[in-house]
Amino acid sequence: MTMALGAKPFRRCGGLLALAAAAALLLAGCDSAGAGGAAAAAVAARPAPAVQPVPDPSLLPADLRAIIDKGELTVALYADDRYPFFYKNSRQELAGGDIDLATDIAHQLGVEPVFLRTAATFDEVVDQIVRGEADIAVSKLSVTLSRARKVKFTSPYLVLSQALLVNRTQLAKTGREADDPLRVIDSLGAKVGIRQGTSFVDYADNLFPDAEKALYDDTGKMVDDLLQGKLFAILYDENEIKRTIYDNPQFAISLKTVLLQGQRDPLAIAVAPDNDQLLYWLNLYLNLKYDGNLPRIDDWLTTYPSPEGSP
Repeated sequence: MTMALGAKPFRRCGGLLALAAAAALLLAGCDSAGAGGAAAAAVAARPAPAVQPVPDPSLLPADLRAIIDKGELTVALYADDRYPFFYKNSRQELAGGDIDLATDIAHQLGVEPVFLRTAATFDEVVDQIVRGEADIAVSKLSVTLSRARKVKFTSPYLVLSQALLVNRTQLAKTGREADDPLRVIDSLGAKVGIRQGTSFVDYADNLFPDAEKALYDDTGKMVDDLLQGKLFAILYDENEIKRTIYDNPQFAISLKTVLLQGQRDPLAIAVAPDNDQLLYWLNLYLNLKYDGNLPRIDDWLTTYPSPEGSP
């Protein structure tokens, strides 16, 4: 299995595979704040080294014991590919940073991962956790206050920047090219495109409350409208904005990329609100794995080759 740069590999030994049991004992001394979908939608992970089961699952709290008893960790994923997080590689296997992360989590629990890919939006991924269709969501899932009403999030495992793709002609007409683009958009009540069902619906309300927001189900249509001047800008994460220009270099003549400094887009793992022990175990896992040195998006772009030839 390919490890993300900056990550510390676990040794697959009995002690670490019993991390769930150890976490249960640690949590006892402190306070803590049915798989669904068609069978065809549950995609098994790539072959990996055999895992060693937890010695005595009966000692575990109910949420972890349920996973151990069924022998698999059901992981909710957004249905479409999002390189380098999750995508089909040239061999039509699931690959990417989220896939490797979820696979290692499953193996450390002593089970195999099964990926559920039926969610049409990222918000639907969250709803699958709420309905009990999956145990965890590792799906380029941004942390937002509205989502946190339904599920609990781990600490972030990767942090992106929010970004804008701005129509150069529309910006030039304002005569304010040197100004903060967020202030320009908000003061003009400019029209901004946002992908429906993403965290950026929430982010947009905070960044420019007086702007006109246009929600899109299709990213291609959204970019087309931006090129035609029907939108002033698009709000998305830095990876999606950069990939749009990389895949279509001719767009750089008409569109300007703006990284929003200080506007973070933290990605985390989601669990059901009652699964406190699983949440505790996952946070301990992330702390031991990364030791505060989270991978960067550039690390994953280097580690995971894209079948489309992206960087």
